[in-house]
Amino acid sequence: MRYLFIGLLVLCSYRGVCQDKAPELTPKKVLGVSYGYWHQSRQDQLFSNRIYKGSAIPNLGVHYQVRKKKHKHQVEFGGQVYALSNNQPPYSFTDGSDSQVYQTEPSTAFTVNLNYQYATRIVAFKKNQLWLGLSAENRINAAFMNYGLSTAFLYTTLSSLGPNIQVERLLSNKNLLNFQVQIPLVYWASRSPYALNDDEFIQNQQSHQTLATLVNLLGDGKVQTISAIQKVNFRANLQHQLTPKYAVTGAYQIELLRLDQPSSLRSVTNAFLIGLNITL
Repeated sequence: MRYLFIGLLVLCSYRGVCQDKAPELTPKKVLGVSYGYWHQSRQDQLFSNRIYKGSAIPNLGVHYQVRKKKHKHQVEFGGQVYALSNNQPPYSFTDGSDSQVYQTEPSTAFTVNLNYQYATRIVAFKKNQLWLGLSAENRINAAFMNYGLSTAFLYTTLSSLGPNIQVERLLSNKNLLNFQVQIPLVYWASRSPYALNDDEFIQNQQSHQTLATLVNLLGDGKVQTISAIQKVNFRANLQHQLTPKYAVTGAYQIELLRLDQPSSLRSVTNAFLIGLNITL
């Protein structure tokens, strides 16, 4: 019996099934910033059935994370400014009323995100950890779609709640790999009803104050579920610890978005990011 007990201990130690072999990362508070290349492809049939593509050179992301042994919280803020165009090359034109020549310009889209994440560790095995949590995401997208001498203003606001799943692997004492998937289930969504500025839109922005207009636009939204709006976000992040205080990161992110009311909107967003984390 004694030899059987010793054998079981050896087997368990070898396979890592009888004790928690997960790396215990030091609890800490981290402030991080990121910048990179963002590219978006979108088709908004509220405006046109053409597919508009473009990149966001002006962009910035900031996050603050509180990490403990089995729990972590994170707040993220970010923004991008996209220059979008369809497959048609720029061209010159006149409006017929004078001889002045005009040049077409790309459309512009602004995106602002404010997100909160909570996750708890549910599985820990050797150098791997599985986290399950909840994400609350808030997004405002404003697009100025240029065509000829006219511009159509389109907006979409999405506030969502849904699960996030994370897998972490400690590659070495200085390198941590993280994979994350977020799938919102419930939304508060507000969107332009028309490509033209109707009476309701004019009334919403008659105060000419940004905050008041935003509140009015959000108030026009309604609750929707995953059956009406589908959004999936995947992110892979590699962190390299330079010193106990500083770390550099590299990440790839892709987001798929689909909604159909009041008309079809499809978008695919890719991002390649580099960042700096500072332990506070």
